[in-house]
Amino acid sequence: AEGLVAVASRALSTAVGQAKAIAAAASRSAQLATEAAAAAATAAEAAAVAASEAACAAAQVAERVAEEGEASGEDLEAATAAADAAALDYAKARAAEADARQAAAAATDAAETAAAAARQAEAAAEAREVETGVAAPAA
Repeated sequence: AEGLVAVASRALSTAVGQAKAIAAAASRSAQLATEAAAAAATAAEAAAVAASEAACAAAQVAERVAEEGEASGEDLEAATAAADAAALDYAKARAAEADARQAAAAATDAAETAAAAARQAEAAAEAREVETGVAAPAA
């Protein structure tokens, strides 16, 4: 019987250690996902700023062409079309930025949930250790 208790004790100790290691890995993975999502949101914001600057420049060119009055109708149409396209690109970039920020918020929420679950799993493992008097190996 003592042999069975020792085997069960070692198995429990191993399981508790594995639970702690898994919880720590899940927490770290969630943190990395949050950092990646935040970096993507920052990159999307930079793209939106660049698109905004391009849209402003295209609008200024169209305005100058219109003010000169000497430009042909084709020149004015081309400048206006370029300004419209740049404005559309800017709107798309802002939408992409909003999507990236939403994804970052969702990743942060998921990371917080994973961290809470990891803490609960670790607490449960520690409670099991206390109940059984079996200490898990350090993870």
